Amino acid sequence: MPTILQNLTDSYQPTYTDRERHLLHDLRTMLKDLPMDTMRSLNTLIEHHRGERWSDAQLIVYLHLAVGDLNASPPHTIYDLETVPDHLHTTLVIGAFIFSLISEATLQVGETFSYSDNGISLNIN
Repeated sequence: MPTILQNLTDSYQPTYTDRERHLLHDLRTMLKDLPMDTMRSLNTLIEHHRGERWSDAQLIVYLHLAVGDLNASPPHTIYDLETVPDHLHTTLVIGAFIFSLISEATLQVGETFSYSDNGISLNIN
């Protein structure tokens, strides 16, 4: 299991608006990434001690990427997380959901290793 090291002097604690917390909750619910005591999690084998696979900071990045996609598609807009209209809420969460899964897929592909030489093969998962 990987160990994540954090700088001891890094005391930055992000503060999220009510809208961002609502979007984070909706996205985490869609990803089934809630603590174990509230609902079944997909992470029971590898994340039992923590209960969450993605940090809030990661999910906020994916939400920002989804807003960027909304802004880049015609008609071009200048929304941010606070100004996205309610009728685009689902589109925003689904976009962030897709970015979350792309990120996880990239990580999983990077953690597999295969090597073969003269009939001898090695697979590391």
